[in-house]
Amino acid sequence: MKQESSNREWHSVGFGKIRRKARADDPKAVERILNNGEKTYAIEYNCIGGILDGIRFKDDERYGKSWTLFVNDGDEQYAIQVSENTRYASDLMKRIPNLVRGEWYKFTPYDFEKDGKRKQGFSIKTADDQPVDSFYEKFTKTEDGWKVELLNGMQKYEGDSKDKDELKIYFMRVTKFLRDKALAFVGEHFAYEKHKDALQKFDEEIGCEENVPIANEENIPF
Repeated sequence: MKQESSNREWHSVGFGKIRRKARADDPKAVERILNNGEKTYAIEYNCIGGILDGIRFKDDERYGKSWTLFVNDGDEQYAIQVSENTRYASDLMKRIPNLVRGEWYKFTPYDFEKDGKRKQGFSIKTADDQPVDSFYEKFTKTEDGWKVELLNGMQKYEGDSKDKDELKIYFMRVTKFLRDKALAFVGEHFAYEKHKDALQKFDEEIGCEENVPIANEENIPF
């Protein structure tokens, strides 16, 4: 039995970048320090654009839950893995029901500080540079800031924003809600069976490197 090898480039999302694993002696490699103190090396990209071909969810014993986007740009094929326990994945899951298979998108993670607050997330834009909005939130600019309207069953946080235990419970519920909704949508619109044979190598060699919790009061939609 012969099996054709995949030419797809495999990436993970972390440190506000899309990262392709590289050797430490690669002149283009960027060194990063993981939460466990280990060093990791990768070629980093600000964004990747192309035709969205598939979406996969995986629950791995070692690396945890993750989402993988399969993107094609002409002869170039990419896979972008996002760890579910991150703000990147929270943004992604909120937008999955607004994604269309076969459409062109630009995927851009970000991680920066503004006015003393950390801003981290995952931007998705269309070919005409229009943002793909959250399926569960509607943002309206007001004189006092932003008004957030919750949509399609998204739960509102009713507790004390300073109670970290309640925050953790709330975000666990929201993550499960978003995952269940995304899985139902992906199962109907984004089959990924043809990519299964190439996934094991990626999971073993790269996995989910960065682990940035989404449980933070800045994410509460009210």
